[in-house]
Amino acid sequence: MSLTLFFLFSAWFEKCGIRHETSAPYTPEKNDVAERTNRTLLDSVRCMIISSGLQPTLWAKAVSYTTYVRNGVLSRASNITPFEHCIRHTYLWSKSLRVNP
Repeated sequence: MSLTLFFLFSAWFEKCGIRHETSAPYTPEKNDVAERTNRTLLDSVRCMIISSGLQPTLWAKAVSYTTYVRNGVLSRASNITPFEHCIRHTYLWSKSLRVNP
């Protein structure tokens, strides 16, 4: 990634209130939040598949459903859901890209 592009992304992250953190490549154990989220999702999927008696071939559908449900649940950090947070940032970002004739 070029240095100019890096600074453009950094400025955009700061403008949107996004905290950008990096980690060493190929070290998933350094990314605690993503690893914890993946474990939570997979634990939920395992419980769903086992308790419902569904076939393991429906694993992908169960992951999609679990992710959908998780994105609709309120976060401790704010009073809005992750889905609402994403939509709000997408709207603000797309609004900043509009060019007036």
